[in-house]
Formats: sequence, structure tokens, C-alpha cells
Amino acid sequence: MGSESPLYRRPARQFTWVSQAPTAKVIQDFLEIYNPTHYIHLAKRAQELIQEELAKPEWKDVHVNVRCRAKEPQSLEEKLKMRHAESPYESAEDIWDDVHDLAGVRMILYMPSEDQREKVKRVIQAIWGEDVQPKYHDGSNERMNPDERAKILQAPEERNKLSTRKKYRARHLGYIAVHYRPKMKEEQSKKGSYLWKKRDRVEIQVVSALSHAWAEAGHDILYKSYAYGPPTLQEELLLDSLNGLVLSGDLLLEQFHELVMKRTYTKFRHRDDFSSFLRGLDILQPQEDSDNERPEFEVAALDVLLRFLTIIDQNYPLAVRNAIKELGFPDEPKLETIMASLKPSFEPAKGMLVTICLIYHLLPACSDDTKPEHPPAQQCILMMNALSLLQSFFGEGEGTNKFLREDICPGMSNEERNSLEFILNDPERQPALLDQSSRNYALYQDRIKPDLKPAWDWFQSQTARPQSICGMAFRLAEMGATGDVDMTKLLGQLSIGSILSRSSTYSLEDDVTE
Repeated sequence: MGSESPLYRRPARQFTWVSQAPTAKVIQDFLEIYNPTHYIHLAKRAQELIQEELAKPEWKDVHVNVRCRAKEPQSLEEKLKMRHAESPYESAEDIWDDVHDLAGVRMILYMPSEDQREKVKRVIQAIWGEDVQPKYHDGSNERMNPDERAKILQAPEERNKLSTRKKYRARHLGYIAVHYRPKMKEEQSKKGSYLWKKRDRVEIQVVSALSHAWAEAGHDILYKSYAYGPPTLQEELLLDSLNGLVLSGDLLLEQFHELVMKRTYTKFRHRDDFSSFLRGLDILQPQEDSDNERPEFEVAALDVLLRFLTIIDQNYPLAVRNAIKELGFPDEPKLETIMASLKPSFEPAKGMLVTICLIYHLLPACSDDTKPEHPPAQQCILMMNALSLLQSFFGEGEGTNKFLREDICPGMSNEERNSLEFILNDPERQPALLDQSSRNYALYQDRIKPDLKPAWDWFQSQTARPQSICGMAFRLAEMGATGDVDMTKLLGQLSIGSILSRSSTYSLEDDVTE
């Protein structure tokens, strides 16, 4: 969002051949009741409402500068004279209906893309309602024929000048903008500044930064040139050329914005694209004055990380780069600090280190919401997925087995250990997982339910401990970060083995003694 801007003002106006022309009584009467101070407050209030809306998180990527102004009496008088000359006003009511920009706000887009324009439209509609629709202003109607202006305003000396000089036909459109004309609401009054009146409305112009600059530079010379006398042929040529450059600049800015958005926000859908991005990421490259090597990512690490990022809607370049930078790259990676905070401590596979740290860093806090009930087979699958993920953290089954036996099992009850062993190795679980079409499927579910409950409760308790690596693996499984794995394949790739053998027998004996 752009910074706040005060009222935008132009230099003091000089007397023109329009201002010196006679003023119709209907215009004089209107000017007597026109209160510029009120419209300054109205414009400021509209600007304030827009800036308050833009401050909301959903508009954080709208880059716009908001300015406001009220119509100055002399400028208003000149405008009314010229419009009256074309189509005479009969009453002040006609003027109220005809003039929409007594109070104006200009929203200046730094990147004039369709996406930005659409978001600005939604900002305006969030304040004034969806019935406020854009009006497209391409400047073509503002290219007034100076000969006709001079004739209408009865300025023969100007008409004589125009009749003898070469006509110039502009190649480019003039001032280009999108206009909105919402009516102010009574509840939008603000004590001490703006007091709502029934006729109050504001014209909101949405323009590019380049178009704004061009409009400001050429305003008195071209956009309202008929008020000061016609510009010379050379002036029109130069200003028309400048306008062409502005239009080209807008197109280039829009294309540049699209390229930047594509590079920073296009979501990763495939592992190969994600891997290629990480290999070329600037902050992961080795530093000349550092001993740090470029981190490696195993295939399994990429798969898990990409699925996790997709689930939390962070699977795009900018989010990934920001997250990696928050880990301390490229200067002081905090990987060892993060690993030291995980309990029990362990040494991950080399290609898993950054993945584990990123997931730990980005994993949302555990919700207190009631979790859905899962049938026994689904519980078993989730726990098997968590154990498979834990196995991938270590890189192989043997290291995972040692970790579970030496660091996890001593803190578990006998029932919890037996339940975990059942999930890892017991053939009784297979019919319940594979034969869903069997008429005995419900029987298999009831049969494995008691064997699953201790391990299920234990995994649930681990999710409440943010530093538990087992809790993290289980939460990832619940989120779906392990993907949809075929049951036969899952049973085959789970190679941790028995956790009730070898040195773990001492803990079993201790439980029996107790």
C-alpha cells in the first residue's frame, strides 16, 4: 500500500480567455452556494476511508498512492462556462446532475496491471457497495476541437488564430483512467471534519503513475488548453509524443509486473520445478567467505516438503525464499539450533536437514479444535504414514529402529510399545487395511481397534508437544503431507523392523516387575 498523500494542488490559475467571458446567471447562482471547504472535507474523508480499507491485510499487495482534491471555484467556473456553452444549463439542479468531480480522489497505481485494477475496484466496493461500477475514460472525448471552443465562447481573436494555423490530429489517446462515482453515506460522517449532505459524492480516478505524471505535466497545456488559447503545433506534437511514451510505459510496466508475479508467485506443482528452483536459489548458493556448502535435498525430502508447502499455501517462490531466509540463509543458517530444539535429539539424513527445519519453522500451531473421529483402519494408516515419514527423516529403517528403541520406547508404557509394534509388523493389521470390499471388513476393524488405541493416544499426546519429532511426523501425516500411498507399497517400504527386540527387552522386564 502506498504512503499517505495530502491534497494535490496545481499552481494558482491565471486569468484566461474563458474566465474573462461573461458568466451566465445560472452559473453565478450555483457558485454562490458552492462551498469549497465542505468539498475539501468530503475529499479528505473519502481518501481516509480508502486508506483505512487498504490497511487491511487482504490488500497488502495493492501498491497505490491515494491523493485527493476539491474543485477550486475558478476552475469550476471555467468548466461550467464551457459545458454551458455546449449544452445550456437551465437551473442549478442541472449543474448538480452534470458535475461529478467537485470532490475528487486519485488512486495512483505503481504497477498498472489488470490484477491491481481489479483489487482497487474491490477496495472501493468494500466501502461504497457493489453497485459502484467503473466508468472507463480514454481521453478521446477530452480532445476538444479548439475551433469549436473559440466559436462557442465567442472569442473571435482566438478563432482567427485557429483558422490560419495547420490542424494537428493527435495519434494517441489523452488522459486515460478508470472513474468511480460513489455517493457518500450518512454514516460516513466524521465529527469535527466531514458532515454528510444529501448531494455528496466523490469522483475516484484510478490511474497509472505514468498517466498521472503526464496528466499533471500536460494539464494546463493540453487537457484544458482551450481555456488558455490553443497550443502551438510543436507543443501538440511534443505532448502527443510524450503521451505515446506514457502509454508504452504503462504497457511495459504491466508486462514487467506480470513477469515479476510469475517469477515470485507462480505455484510449484511438480517436484522437478521445485527442485530446479531450489538449486538456483540465490540464498542457497555457497558464499565465497563461508565454509557453508549448498544444502542438499533428497527426492523424498522434496516430495514431503512440496506437499507440506502446498497444504499451507506457501508453495510459491517468494514464500519459500522468505522462509529459507528466516532460517538464517545465506549468512548464518540456524539449522543446528533448530535441530537441538527437537526432542529427542537425532541426526537426520543429510538431504533431510533443511526440509525438517523448514517444516518445523512453518508448521502451524496445533489447534485446540476437536479432531474428527477416524475408523480403525484410517488410524492405522495415519500412524504407518507417520512412521514412514520418520523413517525418511533418518534415511533408512535401521537408524529409525535404533531411535525408537533407545530414545522413544523407554518413555512409553508396555501397552504403547506393543501397540506400536503391532502397527509396524503384525500381519493381523493387513486384512483390515487391504480387504475393504470383504464382507468381513467390519469384523477386521473391530479386531484391530484395541491393538491400535494405545499407540493412537500416544501419537495424539505427542502432537501437543511442539518439539516432538514424532508429533511433527504424525501431524504431517494427518495433514496429508505424505501423499496418497498405495497400501501394498506402504507396507513394503516400512522397513523399521521390530522395536521389541535387542536392548529394548530390558524395559519390558521392568514393566513386568512393576
